[in-house]
Amino acid sequence: MPHTIIFETTKSCPTLYVSCLDWQDKNEWIAKVEECLNHVELGNECDTARFESEVIAHPVTDELLDLRETAEGRVFEPIEMMGRGHFAKVYKARNMDTGEVIAMKCFKKDAMNDLEFRLCREEYNVLKDIQHPNIIKIGQFFTTSKHIVMTMDLCEGGELTNWIAKRAKFSEDDYRGIVRGLLETINFLHSEPHHVVHRDLKLSNILLQDSSPESNFKVIDFGLAAVDRDENMLTLYCGTVDYMAPEILKKADDRHYGKGVDVWALGVIVYVLLSGLLPFNDKDDKEVIRKILKHDLIFPEKEWCFVSPLAQEFVGCMLNPDPDKRQTAKELLDHEWLNVATEVGQENLPSLQKHRSTHNLLAEQQIDSWPSRRDEIE
Repeated sequence: MPHTIIFETTKSCPTLYVSCLDWQDKNEWIAKVEECLNHVELGNECDTARFESEVIAHPVTDELLDLRETAEGRVFEPIEMMGRGHFAKVYKARNMDTGEVIAMKCFKKDAMNDLEFRLCREEYNVLKDIQHPNIIKIGQFFTTSKHIVMTMDLCEGGELTNWIAKRAKFSEDDYRGIVRGLLETINFLHSEPHHVVHRDLKLSNILLQDSSPESNFKVIDFGLAAVDRDENMLTLYCGTVDYMAPEILKKADDRHYGKGVDVWALGVIVYVLLSGLLPFNDKDDKEVIRKILKHDLIFPEKEWCFVSPLAQEFVGCMLNPDPDKRQTAKELLDHEWLNVATEVGQENLPSLQKHRSTHNLLAEQQIDSWPSRRDEIE
């Protein structure tokens, strides 16, 4: 792991900031800085240079300095930015006390309104007591002078769709295991004692912990999550349009919903996995909303001819427009499609590459959006 030395120079005030992650002795820090300065020529602007493939020098910013503040003895060193959203950035970071490498989700205080502050705190409250192998594990929650910070598991395997797209062929049987795992995870969230509704389930919020073939997936981004104890008392208009259930799209006076919105979103995910298409797709969000409200759901023959009728029926159960008739995650775990092998669709389902290039789910866009995407908050 490279040591990090951070430089900042300006014409009026040359300044040197040092952060040597692996050196405990201050004199050793100074010696390394002097050694590095002999090899790195700094001008009037911030420079980036590599010294013997060991010491990396890069510009420092006020934001990075702020994030290195100590809060109740906790010191985290940002290593690199992994992505950004409307309200937050996610950094790969190191706990300087323990050496552990984690993810650090940082919200800028001056860019947030009261609702966003509440949602940020709620995200931590929802996750702090949840322990599940397929749910992102939250660490610490603290504030600096300019940021609200949450630490959490580091997921470096990319999106689930990246992993799937790398495989030349995929069968229904392959997807069945993934879908069962997702349903079990959602059922865990929905069940006693949690009663948590995610409200922003989508493909880009399913990441792999690492790049190994056996990597575990993690459901991430609980920035819109809320608790609903089977009362359908949620009313906030929120989520990502392509995955939003019809009951969220109703006018404010008629808008009451609960756990069923996660089942609907999972139905959209399974539809995409099996066909490479979004079920309600259009470049115009208003047209997508119209199709969802009309339940303009079709299974195009070209993409669905390789998919079994039982799988289509399974998707239809999740995309039932009536939330009272839509099956729960627990009920869906007993569905026949999850429990029997499929005779058709042997490793010849449509490639997700088509979906990724056609339907605005490019990896780069999604990684950038995952820290805290809050589309369509009313």
